[in-house]
Amino acid sequence: MLATPNKPSLHPDLTFLNYYQSIISNIKDLKNNGTTVISIGGGPRDILVPSFQTIDERADINTLTTSIPGVWRSTDHLCLLWCKQLILNIVRSLFDCVDTSQKPPAITDNIETRLKAFKWHFVQRGTKE
Repeated sequence: MLATPNKPSLHPDLTFLNYYQSIISNIKDLKNNGTTVISIGGGPRDILVPSFQTIDERADINTLTTSIPGVWRSTDHLCLLWCKQLILNIVRSLFDCVDTSQKPPAITDNIETRLKAFKWHFVQRGTKE
């Protein structure tokens, strides 16, 4: 999820509340189906969706662009979609998730393998671990 508001700042009406409850339900369904969920926020420059709204307790990884290795800038809400450093991290992590033993090659079904690749590209690379 790229700069997706997972929590509202306020609940002005029932429709708004129902919308956020459906987001929670959809994320639970994704997780139950074995999907790896990563929430990436833009950081201080994103004034449309503040960082606290991008945190999701159900996500496998919650991060901001400023803490992703190789992404050295905070992004605003629109720049998040075309920030070259972030896009390269996303693409590289997806390539690391490909199981080449399958014909044709596809993203692996192994959740641990996917999570290891995503953690490497979004959390650990560049740290002294």
